[in-house]
Amino acid sequence: GLTAKYTPAQASEWAKIQSIITKDELRKICQDFAIFEESSVEIILGKSGSEIVSITHLPKEKVMPSVVDENGEISSYFYSYDWSDVRKYPPQEIPAFTLDTKEKRTVYIIKKYSISDFYFTRPSYFSGLNYAELEEEIAVYSVNHIKNGLSAGHIINFNDGEADTEVKDRIERNID
Repeated sequence: GLTAKYTPAQASEWAKIQSIITKDELRKICQDFAIFEESSVEIILGKSGSEIVSITHLPKEKVMPSVVDENGEISSYFYSYDWSDVRKYPPQEIPAFTLDTKEKRTVYIIKKYSISDFYFTRPSYFSGLNYAELEEEIAVYSVNHIKNGLSAGHIINFNDGEADTEVKDRIERNID
């Protein structure tokens, strides 16, 4: 959860922060950050438009940035419950959060700096993905090998040269 050093005079402000973002929402935000190296939050402003009343988690895999504007800024994000079926779940455009915003509903992205990555941050495990795929292929090969009765190819080596045809045939019959 969130922690802070505050004085007794600041207790009401601390209580307000804890009411704006719940422990469950904070847990989801942290989990997305651990997996994707970035998190998405939805910030809801109150009726006056100057006070944050709620911060909720938006699943990172359901949020897509818009194309940058002429100032090089991402001005909005798109949210879809299921990006593989946008007819059923059409994307909703939500403005990006800025300090001077008056929009009631905005999105803020928490992410680490990543060299040469503007729209999305590469997760910390990115460099290990090839090895994870290799491990998966080795596992599939091993399972298939076991399911097929461990019938791998055989190599027979004669240290004294090559055996005659009759010996080769007898060895081959004994192996099968």
